[in-house]
Amino acid sequence: MAVALCVFGAATRNKAGEQPGNQARAHAETLGGSNSSSNSSSSSSSSSAGLRLTNVSLTSVVKADDLVVRADPSVSPRVRKRGTLTPATSSLVLQAEVGQGTYGTVRAARDVVSQQLVAVKLLPRVFSDIAEREVDFLERVERAGGHENIVRFLRIERPDPVHEHRGASAIEQVANSVSDFVSQVTNGLSGQAARTLNGATLLVFEFIRGEELFDRVVDSGPLSEDEAVDITRQTVRAVRFLHEKVGIVHADIKPENLLLTNKGKLKVCDFGSAMRLKRSEDGEETVVTSNIVLPGTAAYCAPEVLDKRGKAPLTSALDVWSLGCVLYVMLSGTHPFDTRGTRSDAAVARAVQREEVKFDGPVWDEVSDDAKDLLRRMLHKDPALRITLKQVQNHPFLRRHT
Repeated sequence: MAVALCVFGAATRNKAGEQPGNQARAHAETLGGSNSSSNSSSSSSSSSAGLRLTNVSLTSVVKADDLVVRADPSVSPRVRKRGTLTPATSSLVLQAEVGQGTYGTVRAARDVVSQQLVAVKLLPRVFSDIAEREVDFLERVERAGGHENIVRFLRIERPDPVHEHRGASAIEQVANSVSDFVSQVTNGLSGQAARTLNGATLLVFEFIRGEELFDRVVDSGPLSEDEAVDITRQTVRAVRFLHEKVGIVHADIKPENLLLTNKGKLKVCDFGSAMRLKRSEDGEETVVTSNIVLPGTAAYCAPEVLDKRGKAPLTSALDVWSLGCVLYVMLSGTHPFDTRGTRSDAAVARAVQREEVKFDGPVWDEVSDDAKDLLRRMLHKDPALRITLKQVQNHPFLRRHT
């Protein structure tokens, strides 16, 4: 039984061998894409939602791969529950690393108090602005009541400064797993800084048993229309919730950020690229961009996001485009603008802006006309003419598969 935690912006994984259905695993690189977010040391941002930053100390190593993370009782840590902040005592046992992302790593962990298995995303101090920005969006989701198709955010914790605790060596043991990665991302971060998590942020999430949609497609090839419709329905419900109830766009919808539980439920994860969505009184939308990170992964970005000239304003339609790319991937096992899996990221970005979506190859002979019609509407270059999520839900392709 596969166990997957959200890898939150996972790097592309290369796998040897051939995909079932003669789909070359070389497509995995294009399906995964590369994150277009860029780190900036510019102005800091703080969470306005008021979630308490729990002061935690990393203490002793329990066994080879485990590390205890204990909260300082004097700080009165708080645990996030649906729509509330409830006092609690925190103690985590960090276990195996399960993935690396653009800004940090993800580990499995055991919550000693509740005995629940959780996922912990560790963000080094150099990314503290990005961490607080992501927490702000995660907290907005929870304050809106959360959603069954969105990974649940539980709480945030922070280690104390290394020099104040005897647990410095333990902190370094956690950080060793990310030091090389952090050094690459920050281009010259000192070895000492890279090997410690002094000032790091720990984001605690529910643990998901299942697999990424990315792995499902790479391992099994194209999905049936019934499977694709079921996943699309659940994803659209979650994203509409973000747009209409939370007031944000996800801005990084891709197969790696869609988790499939062992019970068949879809969970959207990774809000590291999310942005606020404002609506005027007359209903006009405006996405509030950030000077800290850029939207999502290039291969799944809408043309208006990639257009540096900024001809078209950014709206919630950018998430519709990404969902269209994901639907295309599910039905064909290939990326809509790199069907052979041979283009560079730059070439894919150019194709997104210049080429129309095509349905070439025998795999599309088995796909319905309704599905192709929906894809054309979701992958329309002009965001003003692109189909809306409500219209996606009412499209014959989704309504036909009940």
